[in-house]
Formats: sequence, C-alpha cells, structure tokens
Amino acid sequence: AFFAALHLVRSDSFSSCPNGFDLVRDGECRGRVTNLLTTFGQAISQVIDMCGSIQAQPVTIHNEEHQAYWKVRAPDSNSNYLILG
Repeated sequence: AFFAALHLVRSDSFSSCPNGFDLVRDGECRGRVTNLLTTFGQAISQVIDMCGSIQAQPVTIHNEEHQAYWKVRAPDSNSNYLILG
C-alpha cells in the first residue's frame, strides 16, 4: 500500500470556489481534497469515484501552466504520489 495524494479539478461558471479550492484562470477551481491510503491497482477507480461524488475531474495536465501549478502541490518524496487522470 502507498499514500496517494488526491487532487481534483473542478470547472464551475462561478467566480468563487468551494473551500479548499483555488480559483484560477477562466473560472476553473483547482484543489486538493483528501489523501488516500491505497494500492496502485485501486487508486484510479477510487479517484474517479471520489471526483464524481463532488462533480469534479481528476487532475489532467494539458500545458505548462497546469504543470507548474501541480508541481508545487505534488508530494516531494518517493513514498507519496499525485494521482493524475
């Protein structure tokens, strides 16, 4: 088992975000919701299910801006992981 950091991206048409989320360009909300203790085999389905329960999407990096944002929020050790969609 390993410790998986779960980060979610949520797109809303509002000018504010739920607690724990950052409002970034184009009204997109980004934030870290929880940590999971899980295995690689279970992590993806757990992340997808948790994202769906709050109408969010797993992190997907499309460009350098996304990369820079999530790089500073990813765990800085080899024992923790950021799960990407």
